[in-house]
Amino acid sequence: MTEVRVETEVLDAAGSRRIATSARATCPLGECGTGVEAAILQASETARRSLDRTPERDGWQISGMEVTFGLTPAAGGGGSPSPAAVPFEVQLTVERLPGMP
Repeated sequence: MTEVRVETEVLDAAGSRRIATSARATCPLGECGTGVEAAILQASETARRSLDRTPERDGWQISGMEVTFGLTPAAGGGGSPSPAAVPFEVQLTVERLPGMP
């Protein structure tokens, strides 16, 4: 069976990322899968809550949302990976409410 590996970034003692080729490592997906799952759930829930809290305005409403995000796991001091960065891209579809001029 092929092992799936995830690239991680090494954090320094202050929790900051070190940007260098030598600071990148990999870990088996099985070892960091829980952190990846948690990051996906948290990012998805954040997007859903944001949409739920967006009211209609001036006869317009959001009728759809597409969220794309990336995940960069970081290897902390103990070597166990945890999500470090989640850049978001959000696209909203806005439509006029029925009966509005």
